Order: sequence, then structure tokens, then C-alpha cells
Amino acid sequence: MKTKPGPPAVPIEFSAVTHSFGSLAIGSTSTFGVKVTNSNTAAFPFHLNSSGASSFTAATNCGTSIAAGANCEIVFTFAPTSSGSQSATWSLTAGNYIFTPSNGGTLSGSGTAITGSVTLTTAGHNFGTVAVGTQSPTYGTELMNSTASTITLTKGSVTAPFTALTNCGTTLASGANCELEFYFTPSATGTVQQVYSLSAAGVTITAGGQPLPNGGITLTGTGN
Repeated sequence: MKTKPGPPAVPIEFSAVTHSFGSLAIGSTSTFGVKVTNSNTAAFPFHLNSSGASSFTAATNCGTSIAAGANCEIVFTFAPTSSGSQSATWSLTAGNYIFTPSNGGTLSGSGTAITGSVTLTTAGHNFGTVAVGTQSPTYGTELMNSTASTITLTKGSVTAPFTALTNCGTTLASGANCELEFYFTPSATGTVQQVYSLSAAGVTITAGGQPLPNGGITLTGTGN
């Protein structure tokens, strides 16, 4: 008969167990780290359990066990996708024993809607008729974040005969702007159209007061 491993003689220690991320704009992220220490003379298997709102996620470098006298870290991330208060709980499994932090093992936070606007000067361009093998003049549009929050951007791509250039990163700070530029170099006759998709987490990008048609920047050109 197998004998169950007993609980550690010294409790598994946590640098913190309960954390409030406070209010965070939808689309933003915040992280919080917890140091886990095994002060025992034997290694213990490690498994992280969590439940609650999907806005909370966890990553760890602890592996499948914590060596005797060793420590590792759990990093919790809160990335709200909706408004309102949200929470989650966590615990550790070591062997057949579950060690729940004595004073909670809880995470909490609140998602807040982004106020203000994120705008493009224009939402598309028709390059007109361009001779095959010739590069068109560049079309540029400016993206401006007039909200009080840093926003997370998701950008698409285009393929030949269109080319995209941008200094926009994955985020855009409050009050900041960036540029997106495109040109058209047809390799065959005929009209082509592509959409460079562009979105911001938690807020709708608009141009001229309207959401972007087709979900991005529409490019059209005719090779001749």
C-alpha cells in the first residue's frame, strides 16, 4: 500500500496571498508577483489551482516541484475585458495536499470603461490609376488617442501590391499619436482592394465620427 506524502513540516510560505489590482481600464493589463518558498528539507510537487473571472491569469517558473530550500514565483495578471468588479481565488497542490493561503488567496479588481475617443484622420484611400511597376505617392493617416488611458492596439497587415509603414506600436499612450503610411505598386492591370485591420481594446476607433468601415483602413488602387 502506498503511503500518502505528508504535509511539509514547515508551511510553504508566500510573500503575499491577497491582492487588489484596483480599477483598470478595459484593455489594460497589470501584474503582481508572489514569491513561493519551500523551507523544508524535501522537495514537494507543485501545481497551481485558480478559479474565478477569466480576466485573471497566472504564470509561474516553479515547474512541477519546488526543491528543498528553494523558491519560485507566481505572476498574476489582470486584464479586464468588461466593466465592474471581478475576483478570483488561487491555491497550491503539493502531492496529495492542497495548501490554501491561510488569509485568502484571492485576487480582485475592477474594469472601467474607457472614456474619450481614438480617431484616425481618414479611414482609407483610393490611389487611383497607377502604371504597372510604378510606385504611387504615399498615403498617410494619423491615429490619435484622446482618452485618459493607454490603449492596446491590434494591427493587421497588407500584401503586394500595397505596402504599409507605421511607427504605431502595440500600445498608444493617452494624448499620443502615431502615423500609418501606405503606398501602391501594381504589378498587373486591374483594380485591387485590401483592408488593413486596426482596433483598440476597450474603445472603438472612429474617423469622421463613424466607426472604421470594414474594421480598418480600406485601400484601393488600379493598375494600368
